[in-house]
Amino acid sequence: MRKSYANCESGATACFRMFFPYIKEAVDQWDPIGLLALGAPSDEYDSLSLHIMLLYAKRPEPDGMAAQLERYMEEQFGLGPAAMPPERAEVWTRGIRTFCQRLLEDEWLYERYEDWRLHRGHGHTTEVC
Repeated sequence: MRKSYANCESGATACFRMFFPYIKEAVDQWDPIGLLALGAPSDEYDSLSLHIMLLYAKRPEPDGMAAQLERYMEEQFGLGPAAMPPERAEVWTRGIRTFCQRLLEDEWLYERYEDWRLHRGHGHTTEVC
């Protein structure tokens, strides 16, 4: 008998559903540009959260993650040290590094990541049932 995968989801979808909400919550609390505080829609940083989730899954060093995140934000939001006075650029860079370090050192978040990773790795390479 052939197994039906009609109710399965792709690994990427499962990752999004199982781990993304935790990253989104961290990013929304950080509110790096202050858009949510100004009343922006709740999905304002979703592309940033997805990018951070992908970076997080690589388990980089905080400084490496911060550098990649800083480049992404400059490319996607047009906001970064190149367009800032030196004092503001230093504060910006320090804020990104602090966020990355906090994220990577958060044991609770790492446990959520491991739950997803172990579930995905438990015979689910492309589909999670």
